[in-house]
Amino acid sequence: MKEALEALREKQKQQIKELLGEAYALENQWGWESARERYLEILKQASSHVEAKQGLLRVGEVIRALIRYKTLLARAHNKAASGRYPAAIEAFNEAMSLKPNYLPVDPQVLVLRGELERQREPVTVNFRSDKSTWVRIAGFELLGKFRGKQVKIIPNVYQIQGKRRGYHDTEFELRVQQGMPLEEITVNV
Repeated sequence: MKEALEALREKQKQQIKELLGEAYALENQWGWESARERYLEILKQASSHVEAKQGLLRVGEVIRALIRYKTLLARAHNKAASGRYPAAIEAFNEAMSLKPNYLPVDPQVLVLRGELERQREPVTVNFRSDKSTWVRIAGFELLGKFRGKQVKIIPNVYQIQGKRRGYHDTEFELRVQQGMPLEEITVNV
């Protein structure tokens, strides 16, 4: 009975040793999820195994960073698709700071990078008004009262507001983007 118990313990030690070796090898091959599974299997058999706990923490950090990287890339893509380029650039830059060196850059990421680089340059927008309406680009600039005005604007989505005492205010959305021709924007109340 004692010999059988000792043989069982020895078999369990050998199995843990093999699982630990597999986990290390998987980490070296960037197989984070599979390595995590091996560490969890070790901890099922030996809940206080120090190396397995450390390995689980290590691969968990990498997996979380990869998830954050993918999430930020998706956010950058969505923001760019909706014309919100400054937010897209911010998410893209943060994602690239998290990207591991071993991970190849996806062709779609290269396309997104090119688009975001193109959308960093200001666009000239021509505004027309009646010289009695206060015109404002919300969160950007008060243009004032004028007949015609040219403004250089970074590509983004803006709220254009027109206000005049005694009249209903006007407000509309303006999407500014490189490569998208804009007609003269008229703001009258």
